[in-house]
Amino acid sequence: YRAHTEAHLLGHAISSYLETKILSKLGNPSTSPYGYPIPGSNYVLNKKAVKISELQSNTRFIIDRIPADDESLLKYLVENKIVPGSNVVVLTNNKSTGTISLNSSGIESVLSVDVSELVWGIPV
Repeated sequence: YRAHTEAHLLGHAISSYLETKILSKLGNPSTSPYGYPIPGSNYVLNKKAVKISELQSNTRFIIDRIPADDESLLKYLVENKIVPGSNVVVLTNNKSTGTISLNSSGIESVLSVDVSELVWGIPV
């Protein structure tokens, strides 16, 4: 989350030459660490990805992308291993309480429906 803030600030202050060199050093990634396409990479979002709020209890999925605009939320997601590429299971999707509970790498966490609308996953 700190790196995200610094990268955002740096993105407004570097030349295209330096940007090209940095991308090359990183292996020319097509997505950000949060799963969003890097401009100019021609990356196309996975059409199988859905908002995890749509997933039923006991559904396994892989995190595709997470919101990166809220630093405290991003910190929570990272600490709970809810990051792109993670294998996650929906433990419960409780519409009446407006919560969805997850297990990622043995860590159980709870998200509100509003937050689960911002996290995308690919069912497996």
